Parts: sequence; C-alpha cells; structure tokens
Amino acid sequence: MSDRLVLGSYEGIVALAKAHADYIVRREGIEEGRIRIIPNGVDAGRFHPVRSEGERESLRNALSISASRFVVAIIAALRPEKNHGMLLDAAARIRARRDDFIFLVVGEGPEAEKLQRRSRELSLGDAVRFLGRRDDIPAILSAADASVLCSHPVVETFPLAVLEAMSSGLPVVASDVGAVREMIVDGEEGRIISPGDVEALVEALVALAEAPDAGRRMGTKGRERVVRDFTVEGMVGRYAEMFGEALGR
Repeated sequence: MSDRLVLGSYEGIVALAKAHADYIVRREGIEEGRIRIIPNGVDAGRFHPVRSEGERESLRNALSISASRFVVAIIAALRPEKNHGMLLDAAARIRARRDDFIFLVVGEGPEAEKLQRRSRELSLGDAVRFLGRRDDIPAILSAADASVLCSHPVVETFPLAVLEAMSSGLPVVASDVGAVREMIVDGEEGRIISPGDVEALVEALVALAEAPDAGRRMGTKGRERVVRDFTVEGMVGRYAEMFGEALGR
C-alpha cells in the first residue's frame, strides 16, 4: 500500500522494459500513460569483443586456460536467487560427456562456501573455478566463449550482466526471467531456457561448443543489438529527454 501511495504522487515513472511496465500497471495500479520505458545501458567501449585471437590467447594465458577449452562465464553475486547450483549441476552433466569445458564463476556472496562444497561433491575439480570478486570483468568476458544467467524468476528485471556479455560479443544462455525476452531473440543473439531447466542449459551450452561459428554469429548479433539499443549513452539521452520534457511542463 505504501508503494502505491508514493508512486501515485509522481508525475512520471520509469520502467526498464515493457515487462517491467506491465508489472507496475498490474501490481501497483499505475496508469500506463504515466510510465516511460528507458532500458538499462552499458559502456560498449569498455565491454567489447576480443579484437584478435592473439588477444584472446593472452587473456586466457593470464587465467591459465588453454585455447582448446570452451569457457563459460557467469557474472553474478553468489546469492540463492542467482541459482548457481543449477550451473554446477549442468557442469557435472556436461563433464560426463565432454572434458573441454571450463566454468568461470565470478562474484562473491553468502553462498560461496556452499557452492564450493557442492562443486567438490560433484567432483568438478578445476572444471569450475571460483574467481571471487574481480575488477577485470571485461577481460574475463573477452576470454570466454559463452555467458550464462540462470537466476530464479523473482529476482531479475533487466539484468546488466546479460548486456555486458552481449556487448562483449558472447552468446548468452539465459533463464526466461524478467525482461530477458526483450534483450535476446532466442536463437538469434543467444538461447532462452525455462528457469530451473538443467537439461536445457546443458543442451544449449553443448550446442554452442559443437557449433562455434553459430555461437560467434549469435555473439556478433548480440553486440550489434547492444550498440543499437542498449548503450549507456542512449540511456542517458533518454533520461535527459524525459527531464527536459518535465522541466518544460
């Protein structure tokens, strides 16, 4: 009730996506005409595709990863709602079929000890590497072949981690949560799977490893989509336009 009272007093409200706007209308009772959709944006200059195979090799050498490995990155706080356990279960199933996958788990949080214990129980060894908090996320993404978002439905709206991976030229395998379908066209810029569907995650990642050219095409299209629709400059411009209109009124 307090949210409705506060939101009702504003002249306009920003939603990050159409799905977010629909939620505000449905849950908070706000008139659709008072909502403006302004998606998140990322720095496409900072998050960019690897420029050459030599650069990729150098980035992988820094992480002690050989060129032949298929590298999957997940960039997310180690919290229950991010559902890292799903990725570990997928990693175990993939390892039973292939020995060339490396999973980079980047982030810190209350689930760290539990997830590391689970990785040991699954005998994943160095196939899963917990990198903790890092300040070189663009480099890690540039060294990877794919990115994963496997969050539960209740937590995501317009996840920046997806945009950062797309901007870096990576195909993204993401749970169908929040506004992911407004960010990724399934089969074009990545793959969208049902939340919690471990087998779908396994099959999507194995398919990318088996058809690297298709994965690179997805990554290229994802990068193009970010540059067109989801840059930080575009986001700032939309906010500036909105504030200008408000001041004019």
